[in-house]
Amino acid sequence: MNLGNRTKMTSLPVSRRGFLQIGGAASAVIAGGGAGLGCFGSPPPVDPSLAAERPEILSRDELVVLAALAERVIAPAPGGPTPLEARVARRIDRELAIVGGRLASDVPAALTLIEFGPWLDLRPSRFTSLEVEAQDDFLRSCERSGWLVRRQAYAGLRLLCLFFYYSDDRSWPSIGYAGPMVARKLPEAANAIEALDHPLGGARS
Repeated sequence: MNLGNRTKMTSLPVSRRGFLQIGGAASAVIAGGGAGLGCFGSPPPVDPSLAAERPEILSRDELVVLAALAERVIAPAPGGPTPLEARVARRIDRELAIVGGRLASDVPAALTLIEFGPWLDLRPSRFTSLEVEAQDDFLRSCERSGWLVRRQAYAGLRLLCLFFYYSDDRSWPSIGYAGPMVARKLPEAANAIEALDHPLGGARS
């Protein structure tokens, strides 16, 4: 069962400073642990729809992990875009390029924890190598983990995925939102789907 089925999305505030609340020391431990575990297992497979993406902050592997996570926590309604079609992972990457700071370091650290978390549970596999049922089981274990950092990392990433998916206007019918009452403009932040293939700031001209 997709973990997004339990969530009804309206609007979510996104803090741009330390959103995941992991902290510098914990981030270093997670990133260092991921580097050590990186020799175990193969790199995550790249979906063809991700092959053309050019992340600005995340590595290619991190983008793949984020896309895989989005697929598990978002349950598109019939007729709505998939998380890949909504380019959720790439939009989050563009947001990191815009805001920088703690968010830009917390997200890669949290993705490292998710990708190599099964190894920490003595399961010799990366998250992206698990079958979808096993991915769901692992994410549920993160959600109720006694390790606060793991819960925060999962919750923060999940919230980011949901926020950026449901800011895609193709998802609005599924939540009964009719859209804004003013004409839509390309955001100054340029994290809209149509801005992702242009350099940051280029959509403003």
